[in-house]
Amino acid sequence: LRNALSYASKIDTISDVGSSTRNVQLATNGLNQLIDGQFEFACQNFFSIDEIKDNFILAPEDVATYATLCALATGTHQTIQTRILDSAQFKRYFENVPEIRQLAQWFVENRFGDFLTLLLSLKPSFELDVYLSNNINQLVSLIIEKIIVCYCSSFDNIDMKAMSMLLNLPLEDLERVVVYLIGKNALSARVDMQSKVIYSNVENSIDNTYDTILKLGQTHGRDMRRGLLKCSVFEHGFTIKATEAEVMNTHESYIVSSGMN
Repeated sequence: LRNALSYASKIDTISDVGSSTRNVQLATNGLNQLIDGQFEFACQNFFSIDEIKDNFILAPEDVATYATLCALATGTHQTIQTRILDSAQFKRYFENVPEIRQLAQWFVENRFGDFLTLLLSLKPSFELDVYLSNNINQLVSLIIEKIIVCYCSSFDNIDMKAMSMLLNLPLEDLERVVVYLIGKNALSARVDMQSKVIYSNVENSIDNTYDTILKLGQTHGRDMRRGLLKCSVFEHGFTIKATEAEVMNTHESYIVSSGMN
């Protein structure tokens, strides 16, 4: 890989290179970023590979696996749907790894229990991959965290015992991840450890709307009272005259200001 990276870096200095050479560069950069834990950038490089020929540095199923795992860890549902599931190119890549496409499909469909069962069953094989082995635990953790955040966003109160069974995760692991996500402000919620319930800190949109209307009404009422008071003052001929001392101070300030100019 070190020789490939050196080769790819030299390609960057060349303005006009062929498609096959550019694909080698994209694959090499993607592998380097995968190893370094830069999963989002790795994903973009794998997506940009437009053709895989014989003797390419990666097999089609490798590109499909690496791109899908990185997208599951860092991408949105829409990205996974459009760049992976709807891609005719990736459809060919998935021919030898249909289980990887199944992962993407179940994730988009929010079938998180089936998804995690399949993901964890595939993890031992990922640990044997030379490029995935060092970071597969981080990738899986990121994916699980995303699933938990997505699941919690749909409910106000969540029974962690039921959630644990649904996601096929041990309750202790689920508690640990939830507390971690709350601690880093990735999940807006609080946990009752005794009753094993997650309470989402969801803003009440109706209350917020009422508060906004009330504040607008108060501001409008204050402006109306000011306007009516001014009208009443003018109608009755009321004026507020300055005292002689205030007039003298104003006059002196004007003279000083004129002198300075």
